[in-house]
Amino acid sequence: MTKNKRQNNSAANKTEKKTSRNLKPKKEKQFDLQSFQAEVNKRAYDIFLQRGYVHGNDLSDWLKAEKEIKQEQEIE
Repeated sequence: MTKNKRQNNSAANKTEKKTSRNLKPKKEKQFDLQSFQAEVNKRAYDIFLQRGYVHGNDLSDWLKAEKEIKQEQEIE
């Protein structure tokens, strides 16, 4: 009976060790400002093209593009 208890405890300890390893938080992705700005720039230009090359809305295009990229990349 003592042998069974030891085996059960040993199995439980192994399970706990495996579980605790799996619960480590994932490393967060490094934020790269230059890449982000390049993506926003491209998206803002695409918005400009979709609007028919109408000038004078560069800020609103940029802000819309920035918002879309943030949502895609889940950036707060």
